[in-house]
Amino acid sequence: MQHLPRWAAISLASSLLMACSPSHQGPPTLVSPVVTVASRLHTAAVAVEVQADDFASIQAAIDSVAATGGTVYLEPHEYPLAKAIVLPSKVSLVGQSALDASGSMVLPVLRLADGANSNVILNKRVWPSNVRDADIRLANFRIDGNRHNQTGIRHGIEFYYVDRPVIEGVTVENCSSTGMTFSYCVDGTVRDSVASNNGFTNQWAATGINLNQYCTGFLIENNVCNANNGYRADIGSTPYDGNGIRIGDYSERNTIRGNTCNGNGRRGIKVQGANNLVSGNTLRDNMGHSILFTGYQVSGNLVQNNHVSAYYDSGIRVESLNTRNNTIEGNTITGCLYGIELSTDSTANRLLNNTVTASRGNGIYLRGTSDNTVQGNTVTNSGLTFRSNAIQIIVEGGRPSVRNVIDGNVCTDTRAVKLQAYGIKIEPGVDYTTVTNNDLRGNLWTGIFLSGTHNTVFNNLF
Repeated sequence: MQHLPRWAAISLASSLLMACSPSHQGPPTLVSPVVTVASRLHTAAVAVEVQADDFASIQAAIDSVAATGGTVYLEPHEYPLAKAIVLPSKVSLVGQSALDASGSMVLPVLRLADGANSNVILNKRVWPSNVRDADIRLANFRIDGNRHNQTGIRHGIEFYYVDRPVIEGVTVENCSSTGMTFSYCVDGTVRDSVASNNGFTNQWAATGINLNQYCTGFLIENNVCNANNGYRADIGSTPYDGNGIRIGDYSERNTIRGNTCNGNGRRGIKVQGANNLVSGNTLRDNMGHSILFTGYQVSGNLVQNNHVSAYYDSGIRVESLNTRNNTIEGNTITGCLYGIELSTDSTANRLLNNTVTASRGNGIYLRGTSDNTVQGNTVTNSGLTFRSNAIQIIVEGGRPSVRNVIDGNVCTDTRAVKLQAYGIKIEPGVDYTTVTNNDLRGNLWTGIFLSGTHNTVFNNLF
């Protein structure tokens, strides 16, 4: 039987993302319908719409529309779950919102019951599979993973082999491992959602949004991924791993745009794939590198117009032998150990037009890395407690640094007490470097310290 929703359809405005848990101050006030249609959800017209509360369970409501596809509506109260919800293709699970007596927005909450020891939401496929699901949509509800009362690695949402999954306006918190994780999925959308406060003792894989492996064509946009932390039992409450967003191995052509990733256990954004766009994100106070590139085939990525400050380590770090041909452009990086760091045999990367300010160590640091272009950057006031350099190149661990181009940068210290020693420092063993058209005035000692052999220096201001 076809049912229409009794309460209002959803609004996915970002102001609703942090809505409170259901209040019991009075009956909810109905909200006028505001329907948001996912732009990347390619399904036929919805065949059936049902209310979950008209069935014995959410799963029973889903099963009732599985054959034709359809939408299951959740009403704005808490749903305790003894086991995972399993979604088939072409089924949407959509929350309905209401206002309580105080005027606060109330959303449905899916809360994992004590001892359930399962994920909260799955699709029908598991690894390995020759069959794929498609067009699954989740919208406008909250997930509480109840991590302190579960055992093992438990995710809020886990999808395998799904084409065009869409998640909008969903909050996933308090899971023992990952808020949302995808494997072998394509053309997905995660937007206007929250994946924060996930991770638990000895769960190193704590991540807000995880494109785990072989995920392509995703749009990850305008999400909040904060405070995802794993903890080691032997060091108590100190975070030791965790990511806001992770692009995993062999995940390519994804767009990570306009997200906020603050206070995670290690990285704000970790990239292990190729040809991805990381643009316009805000990353603050992560316990490791704010953006890290590392892995087997990490090339052709564009990191652009992000706002970065790090707690312990580099603002942006590029490492590993196969990490090459990446472009880091137009980012603003403040207060990191190193602003931008290239290391461990990474090659042929381009650092263009970035602004790096108040690094505790070097502003831009090239360590055992070759064939890079560092051009048009502004690096100021490096060295907060010890003398450092705006740009420094070294040989490290027997790995050479050769054929790097340092062109058109501004490297200066504007403080009354200067600690930025050199505008550019090229250490012994660094060869075939080209240093041209840089403004190196206003540093503590001099514009450039030059060692190595076969280096070319001309048309710089000192």
